[in-house]
Amino acid sequence: MASKSKFSKKIFYNRVTPWFFEFWLTIALAAAVLKSAAQLPVGDKSVLITGCDTGFGLVLAKHLHGLGFRVFAGCLLKKAEGPGAKELEEVAEKCQDKRMSVLQLDVTKDEDWDKAFELVNEVGNFVVM
Repeated sequence: MASKSKFSKKIFYNRVTPWFFEFWLTIALAAAVLKSAAQLPVGDKSVLITGCDTGFGLVLAKHLHGLGFRVFAGCLLKKAEGPGAKELEEVAEKCQDKRMSVLQLDVTKDEDWDKAFELVNEVGNFVVM
């Protein structure tokens, strides 16, 4: 009789345990998706992004601008008319809402940071990323 109860416990755990974990995993994933989908109101928030010439910085600047943020996009090659800076300036011209400012910003030069700080300080409400 003892072997029968061990056998039934094994069947019970084999059938219930995977279902139980799958259920809670599904609930946890659904909660994470809902939490990430919730957006806070942008309001008059501003953001300063460095490295907007290419890659993540360029994509992030366009994305946050599209969400309604005031974007200060720091580009290393603005003076050299780099393609990323040109693209962001075109976005700024299309929108004409003055929520996109493209800055010459070499993060290794204090004078570029000083100019960026002055411009951003005029607007206020910024987050540095």
